[in-house]
This record gives sequence, structure tokens and C-alpha cells, in this order.
Amino acid sequence: MGEAPFVSIVVPTRNRVAILRACLNALSTLDYPKTRYEILVVDDGSSDGTRESVEGVLNEHRIPRVRYVHSEGRGANAARNLGILETDGDLVCFVDDDVLPPERWLSTLVDAMVSQELELTWGPVILPPELKLPGRHRSEVASYLSESMIPQIPLLCNMLVRRGVFQRGVFDSRLSAPVEEVEWLFRTEPRRAFTAGAWLWHSKSQEDCAFGNIMSLAWSRGSESGSFDRTRLGGGIRPLMHAVQGALRSIGHAVKARCLGGVLVAAGRAGYAYGFGLGGLRRRGAR
Repeated sequence: MGEAPFVSIVVPTRNRVAILRACLNALSTLDYPKTRYEILVVDDGSSDGTRESVEGVLNEHRIPRVRYVHSEGRGANAARNLGILETDGDLVCFVDDDVLPPERWLSTLVDAMVSQELELTWGPVILPPELKLPGRHRSEVASYLSESMIPQIPLLCNMLVRRGVFQRGVFDSRLSAPVEEVEWLFRTEPRRAFTAGAWLWHSKSQEDCAFGNIMSLAWSRGSESGSFDRTRLGGGIRPLMHAVQGALRSIGHAVKARCLGGVLVAAGRAGYAYGFGLGGLRRRGAR
């Protein structure tokens, strides 16, 4: 077997130095050949000592290539796009600063990419099982924290891409979860497949799982999805009515079963209705 492909791992971050350090420690101890991957931290305007933390990881683990690049606080997708420009690998891997990959994670992604002649592959994202989530249906609530055991759409916190794909388009810096990957796939259409064995932990705290925090995520992600669909579909009453009906059903379930998860799902559907309506109109005007 020939030499392992060189991989550039891009990690966007902003003011989360403690979480970032744990992520970098895990990335620095992968079983992938140490001379065949680099780690690039793209700092999206932090003010908490992120640069010093990156330097500390480099001194501790002596990985040949751990680098720091400063961005201008324009968002995670702009940071990822800068990372693409600043790295050298034929394969570009994207993770978030709050993931913890096991040792075999990168090797598993690369093996799938090479053996199947893919342009894109991705793996599961798993929340620590000890986390307590509101509601009775963990899978519904966990999805707002980006947990996905068998994601049908690639997740930017666990994705490996051939560099050539970005000649067909980079990420849209105006978009955010959960539509950023979908929009990029529409434009680039890479040969792709899911790799079940390339899982990683999503390192969320119990505070992240508080009802109010997830409520905010549910609304914002629903609104982003609605705005995107309004732009893509050009309007129509059916998606709006479907979202409103879904919100009402979820509220009914929440009341009947005394399930806080139903309230969260209702917030997501209500956010979608808002985004598809007023939010979608604003986005169309902005573009």
C-alpha cells in the first residue's frame, strides 16, 4: 500500500478555549501517520487566549503541523473557507471545536474515501449518553444539538472532502445550520457516501442541554430551514401550513403527555413557519 494521503483538518473556533484544547488534544493523538496530517485552527475573532492554547498543544504533542490563522469574526463558514485557502492537503477534513474523535476516526474516513473513490464522506456525531435532555424522546431533542447516528446529509462537524470539490464551490458564509451543507451539496454534487465507523463524540455540557438553550436552537434552526426553503421553492402555502400544523400537534403532545420535548419540537416548527414567511421574504430581498 502506498503512502497515506495528506489530510488538512480545519477547526473553526470562537471564544471556546477550554473546549478547543480538549478537541486539539484528541486530534493530536490520532493513529493516522503524524507526518501525513496537519491541524489548522481558524480563530473567528476570539478574545480568550485561543492562540496561546494552540501553541501549547503544539509544544505538548509535537505534531509537525499545528497552525493558527486569525479570521475577522465573519462566522464559521467564512472561517472554513479561509481554512481551505490556507491548507495544503489533497483531502480537507472539517470538525467543530467541541468534538472529540477516537484514535481510528481519521483513518476510517480516509480508508472509505480511497477504497470507494469518493469525493466526500462523513460519519456519525454522538452526544455523551450520560447527558440528560428535556422531554421523553431523546432523539427528537438531541437532533437540535447535532446528534445524528445515521445522518443522510453530511455534517460539517465530521466531514472529509477532496480539495477539487471546492473548485465547484465553497460554503456560503450567509448560511448556518441546518441548511449550510444542503445548499453546498446542491451546488457541488460530489460523489459521496456515509461512513458508519467514522463516529466522534459531540462534547456538550449539561448547561448546553438546558431547556432554554435548546429552545433557542430549535427556533433558530427552524427559522433558517424555513428561510432556505422559501428561497429555494419561491413560496407556496403548503409548506407553511404543514409547519403550523406540526407545531400545533407538538403542543398537543406536550400538554397531553407533559413532555417538554414536544414544546421544543413546536418551537422548531414555529421557527420554520416564521422563516418561510416573513424571514424568507427578507432573505429573498437581501439576495
